[in-house]
Formats: sequence, structure tokens, C-alpha cells
Amino acid sequence: MGDSVTRRRTFRMGVVVILLCPALAAAESPRRIAVMIPEGEAPPPVAERIAAALAAAGTGAGREVVRPAVPLDEVRLTVDCPEPGPACNAVVGRNLGVDELVLTRITREGDGWAVEVTRFEVGEGRAGRRVQRRVAAAPTDDEAQAIARDLFPAAVVPAPPPPPRRPFTVQPRTWITGAAGAALLIVGGVFGGLAHGTQSDLNGAALPPAGDRDAVRHFVDLADRGQTYATTANVFFAIGGAALVTSGVFLYLDNRRVEVQPRPGGLTLSLRGTF
Repeated sequence: MGDSVTRRRTFRMGVVVILLCPALAAAESPRRIAVMIPEGEAPPPVAERIAAALAAAGTGAGREVVRPAVPLDEVRLTVDCPEPGPACNAVVGRNLGVDELVLTRITREGDGWAVEVTRFEVGEGRAGRRVQRRVAAAPTDDEAQAIARDLFPAAVVPAPPPPPRRPFTVQPRTWITGAAGAALLIVGGVFGGLAHGTQSDLNGAALPPAGDRDAVRHFVDLADRGQTYATTANVFFAIGGAALVTSGVFLYLDNRRVEVQPRPGGLTLSLRGTF
């Protein structure tokens, strides 16, 4: 009797384990999503920035993310489903072995882009959460991550890494003009000292008698020499100061990054720089 009861209990426990195994496996394995290459008019850098943010958000939300290397249109042709629609998307998702498709379309809107992202439920064959946002012509990481957070509200989106610091650089033109400016200031200081000494000699000299031509000539030569020294010092100071200012401008330009970006809707270029 006891053996019979034990066998029945063992049988029932085995049945329960068999029934629970699929549920336990489903609970342990994360949902798989495919972040498809964005469709539309955006250039590759814009599309990649948004797709990368969506993939990171999917990972942050606990999904297993795959990123097919071909656009959705090519995948449809591969699975013999050329007509877009929910049924075709479901076929694509099943062939990719995923639970969700992240479908992105980017179209031109004014001087920026209109981004529409949809999470398509493969098993149910219908579109789920949909997000629509407008971003700039060159969207920032914050704009791309805002779209990703809206699509995966529970996601932990990692902050973008800080931009690498550019090394401090000094071009030859910078140190050459700086050295020349310093040298000119030194020369100007020498002539300034000579002018000051001459002025002191002139102040200490007595006025020569009117009839002493040699004394008068010496006095006038001393005054002229002092004036020449002062003028030369001022010239060297001015040129040396200008050279140092030019060197400072060169130093600023050496460590300033300037990006040339095409403005949408025309051939105008805009400059954006950081120091």
C-alpha cells in the first residue's frame, strides 16, 4: 500500500515538473529583439546613432538584442515576403528568431528629422509601443537616448562616454612668433635703458655757452641720441607686442576644433568649434 502511494506521488511530481519546465525556461530566457536598420532619408551617421541608442536601451531593459546587418526590405525579399505589413513583419521576426522587431523610419522635417520607432510583437503579429519624436539635423546623444527611453521606459540607458580630450598642441608658427615677440621686447628694453641713461646724462649736463660750438654740438648730439633711443625702443615694443598677440591667436587656433557641417536644404556650410 505504501509503495503504491509513493509511486503515485512520484508520478504526480514528475508531471508537475514536466509542465513547469517550459514556463521556467521562458522565465529565465530574456526576450529577443531585433533592432532593424532605420529606413528613410537619414544619412548613415544619423541612422546609426539612433539605432545604437535603441539597441543599448533594449539591453538595459533586459532584452537580448540582435542587429541584422541588412535592411528590412532585403530581409523581406529573402523570406519571400516583399509586401510590407504586419503579416510580413511577423514572418521576418520568426525567421530571425526574435520576439520583437524594433522598426525605425526617419524622414525629413524642416531643418531636422522626424523619427518614428515601433516595437512590433512578432507572436501577436501587431505593432506595440510606438514613439514619435523630432530631432536636429545632427542629433545629439541626448536626443537619441530620449527616443530610446520612450520606447523602453524601464531601460537603464548608459550615459555616453565623455569625448576624448585633445592634447594641447603648439604649432611651429606659434612658438616662432612668440619667441620673436619676446626677443623684440628684450631689444626694446635695451634701447629703453639707453634712452633713460641718455636722458639722465642730459638732465645732469649744464647748458653750454652760446659761443662754445663744440659744447653746443655735444649737447645737441646727446639730445638727438636720446630721442633716437626712445623712438627705437617704442618701435621694438610695438612690434614685439604685436608678435606676442599674434602668437596668442595662433595658440588659440592650434587648440580649437572646427567642424564644417552641411546645412540641410542647401549648400550653405556652418562652422562649429570648441576650445
